[in-house]
Amino acid sequence: MHIADTEGFEAVSMRRVAAELSMGTMSLYHYVRGREDLISLMKDALMREYEVPDECLTDDWRASISAIAHMTLATLRRHPWAMEVVKGTGLGPGALRHVEQSMKAAKGTGLRAADRMEVLFAIDDYTIGFALREVMRIAPAAGPLGSARRETLLLLERMVAEGPYPELKEAWGSYIAAGGSLEALVDHGHSDERFDRGLNFIMDGIAANLKPSPSIADEAGVVG
Repeated sequence: MHIADTEGFEAVSMRRVAAELSMGTMSLYHYVRGREDLISLMKDALMREYEVPDECLTDDWRASISAIAHMTLATLRRHPWAMEVVKGTGLGPGALRHVEQSMKAAKGTGLRAADRMEVLFAIDDYTIGFALREVMRIAPAAGPLGSARRETLLLLERMVAEGPYPELKEAWGSYIAAGGSLEALVDHGHSDERFDRGLNFIMDGIAANLKPSPSIADEAGVVG
């Protein structure tokens, strides 16, 4: 993970890892069968960082789920190469621990285990998708890519103004009329505030689908 963080994901190889460990490449093969297994180990180590302290998992299911989602997003932000490994299918102890914590976080919903698994999928899909959009975002204004960013924003502005996008025109127009800028609007799509709002949309949907547990009288068929 250190190599990927400092040199980029493509730098991760059996030879490079062996050199980092001051051992021969062939010696490393005694422990790891190849780069594919190496990537699987990286994925599991990454998912270990999703783990939250046990005290974050309370009867407040919204707060518990939010804590895990924020920890997951923070981890993916620390390791931009993570998108290269999360698409794999392997499951190790780190992944299983994440699933276990997520299931426990959703326990306060009163949902059965299978439905809590669906909650886990929905939250993970949203969080990983949000992180992916950050990776794919337009380059920051500072630095050598700044001019390219400005040109891209101007192109977007012209496309929306001249194209058949009435809903987008209304949304962008309202934002700019309120004192915002197109650049700020694009950046806002990757803000913590935006993440929280989207996360709350999902949890509101979960809450709206929760059914109150039937009373003993209801189960017995007694009506008032």
